[in-house]
Amino acid sequence: MEEKQTLLRSSTETGFVELVVSEDDSCANALVKDLPLPEHVTLVSIKRGTKMIIPRGRHQIEPGDVLTLFGQLDEIKTLKDFFR
Repeated sequence: MEEKQTLLRSSTETGFVELVVSEDDSCANALVKDLPLPEHVTLVSIKRGTKMIIPRGRHQIEPGDVLTLFGQLDEIKTLKDFFR
C-alpha cells in the first residue's frame, strides 16, 4: 500500500489544487452537494479563516474560502474555468 501512495503523490496526472473563492465565482454561496464536481475530482477540505472544514453536502461555499481539491489535473482545470 505504501508504494501505491508514493506513486499517487508523484503522478503528473493527479494532484492537489487549492482555489480561493471570490464573490464573482459561480460556486460562491453554493452548497457542496450542488457543485458540479467531475467524476475524478474530490473536494477534500474548505479552509475558512482559521477553521478547517471537512466538506459535506450541507456545507455552503463562501467567498474567501480556500477549497482543496484532489483529482485528475485536467478535470480540475476544467472545473476552475467553470467556477470563474
